[in-house]
Amino acid sequence: MNEMSQGMGTTADSLLAHADWMRARAVRRVRDPDRADDVVQQSFVAALERPPRHAENVRGWLGRVVTNRARQMG
Repeated sequence: MNEMSQGMGTTADSLLAHADWMRARAVRRVRDPDRADDVVQQSFVAALERPPRHAENVRGWLGRVVTNRARQMG
């Protein structure tokens, strides 16, 4: 993990705290539990590679990441 993501408060642990919520959102988007798991996994990778600039609303930002990944994997 890079220093920027740690400095902004977006660590693997902070993301995992939202995992259940992210999965529920993904299931609503793709309507398939297995594909939803793939969406969440891809969302975690994207979030760690390119963390948000500001950590005030991480859940809202993650919601957008999940939605975008679901569309891309469509």
